[in-house]
Amino acid sequence: MKNLVNIALFTVIVSAIYTGIAQILPQLEGKAPPKVEFGANTSAEDLAVAGAEIYETNCTQCHAMSEPGRCPPLGNMGALAHDRAKERGNGFTDVDYLVEALCKPGDYLVDGYGNIMPPQQKAMKPGQLQAVVAYLQTLGGDATLKGTDTAAFEKFGCGSSSSGGGGGGGGGAVAELKPVGSPEEVWAEFGCEGCHALDSDEPKTGPSLKGIGSRMEKWELLDALINPDSVIAEGYDGGVMEGAIAARDFYSRMSGKDYKAFVDWLSTK
Repeated sequence: MKNLVNIALFTVIVSAIYTGIAQILPQLEGKAPPKVEFGANTSAEDLAVAGAEIYETNCTQCHAMSEPGRCPPLGNMGALAHDRAKERGNGFTDVDYLVEALCKPGDYLVDGYGNIMPPQQKAMKPGQLQAVVAYLQTLGGDATLKGTDTAAFEKFGCGSSSSGGGGGGGGGAVAELKPVGSPEEVWAEFGCEGCHALDSDEPKTGPSLKGIGSRMEKWELLDALINPDSVIAEGYDGGVMEGAIAARDFYSRMSGKDYKAFVDWLSTK
């Protein structure tokens, strides 16, 4: 009985100490993302303000403003979009360029960077995409996109229910998933070559996989595909690989047979 009383007393004292420490430490104020009501009165400035916070959450892990990193810097994207639209002509606008670059990023590869960015309609809702486009316009330019301006998104099938974007209107047919091919096709289809070198020791966005078959067992290779954040190579950030391949429907398209073939192929490297 005495031991039980001592244990209870000890628990109360420890709880009181941690509660006191929590009260002493400075409290961080939680900041909710801005609410934007999309409608006739939604200004481009309102969208850009919301887009800045969405960009900070979704994009800064890969894109810096000025220094090259995992992906190209975007500090002057508004001006670049305006110039690219001018080059295209025929009514093509800076908003068209930004929407297409977000939803079909493989069409706008920058020299020196791989095809690793997933289509953003798979990661953001239509309203979030609008807000990000408005914010990107302010990087070297002025925001002009308003809440009712949806033509560019419809033009490129970006953010609609049929294109895989969340939160869009209903009624669209779900796009049929493209079959998975050979291991070599899987490597190219899901952007692996953009992050990992197979025949060189030179690291890219991710570590080199040269000689990976001699360093890892097949079960370890499979685990690295299914749980890519379970082991992070030194000097690299977690969360990038899983997000990139998941957005390309890797996990929903790969069957057990596909995984086996791909792991067997990697083990020979």
